[in-house]
Amino acid sequence: MLLINYKSSNSNRSTTRTIRISQQLDRLLEKDAASKRVSVNSLISYMITKYAEWDRYVESLSFVSIPPD
Repeated sequence: MLLINYKSSNSNRSTTRTIRISQQLDRLLEKDAASKRVSVNSLISYMITKYAEWDRYVESLSFVSIPPD
């Protein structure tokens, strides 16, 4: 289970949150982060940012995101 504590500070622009995820999902995130050579925190931050800046808008328009690979 991955736990992230929630804290907020005026002097720091980041926020810490607590979430619960399955051990299976935690292992998957660790594996993917290692393969990309980033921390699990960075990977999760990237995914949340992508959702906030793109995915949540295109869901309502029935868009499908296709990676450039």
